[in-house]
Amino acid sequence: MGRAGSEEGGRLSAPSFRRATLADLPTLLELFPLYYESDHLPYDAARAESAIRLFLSEPAFGRLWLIEDSTVVGYLALTFGFSFEFGGREAFVDELFVRAECRSRGYGSAAIRYALDECAREGLTAVRLEVTGHNPRARDLYRRLGFRDFGRSLLANPIPSDPR
Repeated sequence: MGRAGSEEGGRLSAPSFRRATLADLPTLLELFPLYYESDHLPYDAARAESAIRLFLSEPAFGRLWLIEDSTVVGYLALTFGFSFEFGGREAFVDELFVRAECRSRGYGSAAIRYALDECAREGLTAVRLEVTGHNPRARDLYRRLGFRDFGRSLLANPIPSDPR
């Protein structure tokens, strides 16, 4: 999950984190394609809008926060699941995006710390994430924040919406 860069540049003021609502849909639809482009992923605008609407309609799915510092600088999407290995509910950092011009200022690490605190408050037992090979700065950031490589590969099998 190569979302955040390292936090080496000019220090930021303390960002705030606001739970996204459907009223934030235009902002999210502006940010999502930027994230997908930065992470070299295919982007489908209709699919993204549908997924955002569904996600925001059901709090049991997880949390989507806007990262703000006088303006929206990015977002963090955290989904919920369950892990027998970790003994309970867990979270997955599905997407972390900081606008290119706002990177290396501490927003990524602040967002992850915020998510970890929120997960602890909600009684979750673990937070997982993925990092792409083309983003070693993100890998270094996550390791500094306590994430470890458990020697596994994250695999996926997307199920077609019309399996016929």
